[in-house]
Amino acid sequence: QQQQQQHPDCDEANALARSNQGATTEQVAAYRQRHAATQQQRPDRQLSWRQRLWGPLGLKLLLWTLCFALFVEIEFGSVFVVASGLAFMYFNTGTTQRKPGEKSAYSVFNENFEKLDGQLDAAAFEREIRYGPGASSP
Repeated sequence: QQQQQQHPDCDEANALARSNQGATTEQVAAYRQRHAATQQQRPDRQLSWRQRLWGPLGLKLLLWTLCFALFVEIEFGSVFVVASGLAFMYFNTGTTQRKPGEKSAYSVFNENFEKLDGQLDAAAFEREIRYGPGASSP
């Protein structure tokens, strides 16, 4: 039997409703309304195996498997796998526009080839080999 954790506001509202000490009906209603709003924002984390299986990822995998079976049938299975791999890499490498002021992980795409803080480059590597870790420019 799974026990669901209640929101702190819900506990407080229930305690106020039971004791009726210093709490008005409006306060209890406000607590319950706030609790209902937070419940809508955060979905239940205790999903059954069927819900996890048929979630968005499960449906995508099912569609991919069906397409793969079709391409194997027409003897283009390896082409489908390679094309799928390339599409997967393309869509998971940040194809969206960066926010203003946000730096890329690759310094060649940043303004003035600016590096990220803590990024190791050849000069810093050589400096650490010659003078030890944490050495600054001589």
